[in-house]
Amino acid sequence: MTDRNHAAPTHVRGTTAPLQALIADTAWKSPAFRAMLDRLDASTVIVYVRVAPLPTITLAGRTAFLKVDTPTPNARLLVVELSCSRPILAQTATLAHELRHAIEIADAPWVVDTGTLEQYYAQIGFRLDPSGSPVRFETVAAREAGAQVRRELAARAPTRAER
Repeated sequence: MTDRNHAAPTHVRGTTAPLQALIADTAWKSPAFRAMLDRLDASTVIVYVRVAPLPTITLAGRTAFLKVDTPTPNARLLVVELSCSRPILAQTATLAHELRHAIEIADAPWVVDTGTLEQYYAQIGFRLDPSGSPVRFETVAAREAGAQVRRELAARAPTRAER
Protein backbone atom coordinates (compact mmCIF):
# COMPACT_ATOMS: atom_id res chain seq x y z
CA MET A 1 0.00 0.00 0.00
CA THR A 2 1.24 3.51 -0.72
CA ASP A 3 1.56 6.06 2.03
CA ARG A 4 -1.48 8.20 1.30
CA ASN A 5 -0.17 11.05 3.48
CA HIS A 6 2.95 11.52 1.35
CA ALA A 7 2.03 10.15 -2.06
CA ALA A 8 0.84 12.12 -5.04
CA PRO A 9 -2.82 13.17 -4.81
CA THR A 10 -5.15 10.23 -5.04
CA HIS A 11 -8.51 10.08 -6.75
CA VAL A 12 -10.30 10.27 -3.38
CA ARG A 13 -9.60 13.66 -1.82
CA GLY A 14 -10.78 14.92 1.53
CA THR A 15 -11.54 18.65 1.44
CA THR A 16 -10.25 19.20 4.98
CA ALA A 17 -7.31 17.87 6.98
CA PRO A 18 -9.60 15.84 9.30
CA LEU A 19 -11.25 14.18 6.27
CA GLN A 20 -7.86 13.45 4.73
CA ALA A 21 -6.81 11.84 8.01
CA LEU A 22 -10.07 9.85 8.16
CA ILE A 23 -9.49 8.50 4.65
CA ALA A 24 -5.85 7.57 5.39
CA ASP A 25 -6.70 6.00 8.76
CA THR A 26 -9.57 3.97 7.32
CA ALA A 27 -7.37 2.78 4.44
CA TRP A 28 -4.80 1.62 6.99
CA LYS A 29 -7.39 -0.27 9.07
CA SER A 30 -9.71 -1.67 6.39
CA PRO A 31 -8.55 -3.83 3.47
CA ALA A 32 -11.95 -3.41 1.77
CA PHE A 33 -11.73 0.38 1.99
CA ARG A 34 -8.13 0.35 0.73
CA ALA A 35 -9.19 -1.81 -2.23
CA MET A 36 -11.90 0.72 -3.11
CA LEU A 37 -9.36 3.55 -3.03
CA ASP A 38 -6.99 1.57 -5.25
CA ARG A 39 -9.78 0.82 -7.69
CA LEU A 40 -10.77 4.49 -7.90
CA ASP A 41 -7.12 5.53 -8.30
CA ALA A 42 -7.04 3.35 -11.44
CA SER A 43 -10.18 5.00 -12.85
CA THR A 44 -11.10 8.27 -14.53
CA VAL A 45 -13.23 9.31 -11.54
CA ILE A 46 -11.99 11.81 -8.97
CA VAL A 47 -13.99 12.05 -5.75
CA TYR A 48 -13.98 15.06 -3.44
CA VAL A 49 -15.21 14.23 0.06
CA ARG A 50 -16.78 16.85 2.30
CA VAL A 51 -18.96 17.02 5.39
CA ALA A 52 -22.16 19.01 5.01
CA PRO A 53 -25.58 19.47 6.57
CA LEU A 54 -27.83 17.26 4.45
CA PRO A 55 -31.50 18.02 3.72
CA THR A 56 -32.97 15.29 5.94
CA ILE A 57 -31.84 13.59 9.13
CA THR A 58 -32.30 10.17 7.51
CA LEU A 59 -29.77 10.95 4.76
CA ALA A 60 -26.29 9.85 5.90
CA GLY A 61 -24.48 10.66 2.65
CA ARG A 62 -24.83 11.22 -1.05
CA THR A 63 -22.80 11.13 -4.26
CA ALA A 64 -23.26 13.53 -7.16
CA PHE A 65 -21.41 15.03 -10.07
CA LEU A 66 -19.38 18.06 -9.05
CA LYS A 67 -20.53 21.16 -10.88
CA VAL A 68 -17.52 23.01 -12.30
CA ASP A 69 -17.15 26.00 -14.58
CA THR A 70 -14.46 24.32 -16.66
CA PRO A 71 -14.97 20.61 -17.38
CA THR A 72 -12.03 18.27 -16.95
CA PRO A 73 -11.72 16.38 -20.25
CA ASN A 74 -9.97 13.26 -18.91
CA ALA A 75 -11.80 12.87 -15.59
CA ARG A 76 -15.29 12.73 -14.17
CA LEU A 77 -15.51 14.72 -10.95
CA LEU A 78 -17.77 13.55 -8.14
CA VAL A 79 -18.54 14.93 -4.72
CA VAL A 80 -19.41 12.78 -1.75
CA GLU A 81 -21.17 14.60 1.06
CA LEU A 82 -21.29 13.05 4.52
CA SER A 83 -23.81 14.16 7.12
CA CYS A 84 -22.16 16.41 9.68
CA SER A 85 -24.57 15.11 12.34
CA ARG A 86 -23.20 11.55 12.32
CA PRO A 87 -20.45 10.11 14.54
CA ILE A 88 -17.09 9.28 12.93
CA LEU A 89 -17.67 5.51 12.66
CA ALA A 90 -20.98 6.12 10.92
CA GLN A 91 -19.38 8.68 8.61
CA THR A 92 -16.65 6.18 7.76
CA ALA A 93 -19.14 3.42 6.88
CA THR A 94 -21.15 5.96 4.87
CA LEU A 95 -18.00 7.04 3.04
CA ALA A 96 -17.30 3.41 2.10
CA HIS A 97 -20.91 3.09 0.90
CA GLU A 98 -20.60 6.23 -1.21
CA LEU A 99 -17.19 5.21 -2.60
CA ARG A 100 -18.83 2.01 -3.83
CA HIS A 101 -21.27 4.23 -5.73
CA ALA A 102 -18.25 6.09 -7.17
CA ILE A 103 -16.84 2.74 -8.34
CA GLU A 104 -20.17 1.91 -9.95
CA ILE A 105 -19.97 5.22 -11.83
CA ALA A 106 -16.31 4.57 -12.73
CA ASP A 107 -17.36 1.23 -14.23
CA ALA A 108 -19.83 3.02 -16.56
CA PRO A 109 -17.87 5.50 -18.71
CA TRP A 110 -21.06 6.67 -20.40
CA VAL A 111 -22.35 8.08 -17.09
CA VAL A 112 -21.26 11.71 -17.38
CA ASP A 113 -24.03 13.82 -15.85
CA THR A 114 -27.14 13.72 -13.66
CA GLY A 115 -29.36 12.43 -16.48
CA THR A 116 -27.14 9.49 -17.42
CA LEU A 117 -26.54 8.80 -13.72
CA GLU A 118 -30.29 8.44 -13.12
CA GLN A 119 -30.65 6.17 -16.17
CA TYR A 120 -27.78 3.97 -14.94
CA TYR A 121 -29.09 3.62 -11.40
CA ALA A 122 -32.55 2.77 -12.72
CA GLN A 123 -30.80 -0.25 -14.32
CA ILE A 124 -28.44 -1.36 -11.54
CA GLY A 125 -30.22 -0.18 -8.41
CA PHE A 126 -33.56 0.40 -6.84
CA ARG A 127 -35.38 3.63 -6.17
CA LEU A 128 -35.65 4.57 -2.50
CA ASP A 129 -38.70 6.81 -2.66
CA PRO A 130 -40.74 6.41 -5.85
CA SER A 131 -42.53 9.70 -5.32
CA GLY A 132 -39.57 11.62 -3.91
CA SER A 133 -37.72 14.50 -5.45
CA PRO A 134 -34.86 14.55 -6.05
CA VAL A 135 -34.76 10.96 -7.26
CA ARG A 136 -32.67 8.72 -4.97
CA PHE A 137 -31.38 5.26 -5.82
CA GLU A 138 -29.57 2.57 -3.86
CA THR A 139 -27.58 -0.56 -4.68
CA VAL A 140 -27.01 -3.73 -2.73
CA ALA A 141 -23.26 -3.51 -3.46
CA ALA A 142 -23.01 -0.09 -1.78
CA ARG A 143 -24.87 -1.32 1.29
CA GLU A 144 -22.57 -4.34 1.49
CA ALA A 145 -19.44 -2.18 1.11
CA GLY A 146 -20.44 0.06 4.01
CA ALA A 147 -21.25 -2.94 6.19
CA GLN A 148 -17.95 -4.65 5.33
CA VAL A 149 -15.86 -1.62 6.27
CA ARG A 150 -17.86 -1.17 9.48
CA ARG A 151 -17.13 -4.82 10.38
CA GLU A 152 -13.42 -4.43 9.63
CA LEU A 153 -13.17 -1.28 11.74
CA ALA A 154 -15.10 -2.86 14.60
CA ALA A 155 -12.74 -5.86 14.54
CA ARG A 156 -9.80 -3.46 14.96
CA ALA A 157 -11.39 -1.43 17.76
CA PRO A 158 -9.04 -1.19 20.75
CA THR A 159 -9.97 -3.14 23.87
CA ARG A 160 -10.26 -1.39 27.22
CA ALA A 161 -6.79 -2.60 28.16
CA GLU A 162 -5.33 -0.99 25.01
CA ARG A 163 -6.93 2.41 25.59
